[in-house]
Amino acid sequence: MHVTLTFAGCSILVGLIYQYYSLCDNVEFFHTRKDVFIIFFLMSIYPIPSLTLHLLSGYDNEKFIQDVKTRAPHLYPLVISAPCNGTPFNGFTIAYLIDTIFQIIAIFIAFLVSFYKILKKWSMLKHTMSANTLKLRKQYLTTLCLHL
Repeated sequence: MHVTLTFAGCSILVGLIYQYYSLCDNVEFFHTRKDVFIIFFLMSIYPIPSLTLHLLSGYDNEKFIQDVKTRAPHLYPLVISAPCNGTPFNGFTIAYLIDTIFQIIAIFIAFLVSFYKILKKWSMLKHTMSANTLKLRKQYLTTLCLHL
């Protein structure tokens, strides 16, 4: 789940960055195979620190299920029928939570900076764009913001 959310968040950020560079008439970076591979590679390694910390925390789903079966048998059907997280609370878990929070805040700050740059560039180019182009760009930016 973490990797899926990371890909979604990073792809929205890449969309915002593409929007900014398209306003600057400089999108060559997004049209070469090597650079697209670099974007995909960075999106792939972004969740590795938090996933590593999560795995080092000692996640053991079978142990968790057995623990629920002995301590709270009335919750056992719930644990079996739905995916549950059986991560023990230790130093790695705290590091995982801190790292995940840091990553979310970092991407959110990058989103805000990109959004601010786009709005600033729009204000400079507003008079040179046609009404339809401006409307389309606003629609695209609104869609990216709603997805975030």
